[in-house]
Amino acid sequence: NGIHNFWINIGRYSDSSYIRVPKNIQIKLKKLLPLVSVQNTKTLASKKLQWKQIEKPFWRHVKRLAIQTPLTIHSLEVRITGYGTISSYVYNKNDKNHLVCYLRKDMSVAHLAEIILTALFRSTQKTLNVPWEATEGMVDILLTKSTLAKYCTNYKPTLYATNHTRRIHQTLSKKYVASLGLLFEKPFTVQKDTIYFLGKSLSPKLTKSQATILKFCIQNENSIVNYDMLGSLLWSSDEQFSLWAINKQLQRLEAKLQMNGVPNTMFRIVRGQGFVLTNI
Repeated sequence: NGIHNFWINIGRYSDSSYIRVPKNIQIKLKKLLPLVSVQNTKTLASKKLQWKQIEKPFWRHVKRLAIQTPLTIHSLEVRITGYGTISSYVYNKNDKNHLVCYLRKDMSVAHLAEIILTALFRSTQKTLNVPWEATEGMVDILLTKSTLAKYCTNYKPTLYATNHTRRIHQTLSKKYVASLGLLFEKPFTVQKDTIYFLGKSLSPKLTKSQATILKFCIQNENSIVNYDMLGSLLWSSDEQFSLWAINKQLQRLEAKLQMNGVPNTMFRIVRGQGFVLTNI
């Protein structure tokens, strides 16, 4: 493939080529956080050795994929970082066929393989408006299910890690919101025929008719449940229909809900129409 030995290329880079900072600030920075010379660390030698073990089969299999891309990697440069993103890449602005990859020092070279594949896929897929998850999914499959998995044994699938982290954050967020006493779910819920308000059971405190009306209102939350609907719910025939009886049931239900901590803003009797339960 005519790929240059990027380990030689990286050795030619000095720390000063990355950033130019006044000397007095550099001295203060070194006291707070010792700066590491990437070229001279054992980390670089270790990564180089790991990569050499999989380099040839990796490129052989990548070539077999025949990825349709407007860019061809003629040269590859790797920069080891001490913190931040696991891996990332950028094409050299002066040479579009020169790929620069960044790999965090605590990550295996399997993630270097990942970022190379990502760069190849994204160079084409960006123009097709394919979402990030789609290309990451393809890379995850290649490095965990294809022949490449044999050479990338320490690869941690990106989408799994992302979803796992998101689930952890969602759980922690819910716990935090709950600790503040704020709502993160609908106030009224029905589980196994039992009505709950903010996690507390209301069913034992309601009559059978009141529970029937409330369940129906929860099913039709945030909209008017009219008298005809309530009449059909309470009686089997039209002859039994009583507007007075429905209003009486609604008034009693309203009072019962208030007694059990339900704010009066969450339910209201709409005169001449029916009943509205706000469940947001």
